[in-house]
Amino acid sequence: MVRLVVALPECSEQIATLGDAQAYYRAKLVGAHKITCHGRAVTIIFEAHATHLFSVEADDAAALPEQDRVPNGRGGVRRFSVDRARLMDRVLPAVSSYTVSVPGTGPRGREKRMLHGARLSSGMYLRVVLRPGPGDAFTCASAYPVTEAVWRAMMAAKRARFPP
Repeated sequence: MVRLVVALPECSEQIATLGDAQAYYRAKLVGAHKITCHGRAVTIIFEAHATHLFSVEADDAAALPEQDRVPNGRGGVRRFSVDRARLMDRVLPAVSSYTVSVPGTGPRGREKRMLHGARLSSGMYLRVVLRPGPGDAFTCASAYPVTEAVWRAMMAAKRARFPP
């Protein structure tokens, strides 16, 4: 039996395919990461089955080429996004030195947090969505770039302390 070994990109900016993104995510992010966030310790969890860091909603999932189809774990399909995948190395730094934190959706007392990192070279800002749990940790639900206008609106919005 012949087994192909695919080299893992050294950094997320080198990701070119869905396979690269999946392998990189599993090798570099899946699991618990203890980081310091504005002087306080916090644990960020990345779930093994999560796909939002390297995919976007698919407008017409049936029309997607096979190489771009990303099962979302709930029977649906998302579309591979090389642009999102190449931002994976920026997620933890965006959390540790966020510029603004605002409340997201969720039941009272269990609201998600939307943290916005520093300005990216593209002029956009990385929004990282965290949900509480398990325990005192936070789980990364998604991360995606937002425009400067969105970031400015967040700067003017009600803030949410993080870590709480």
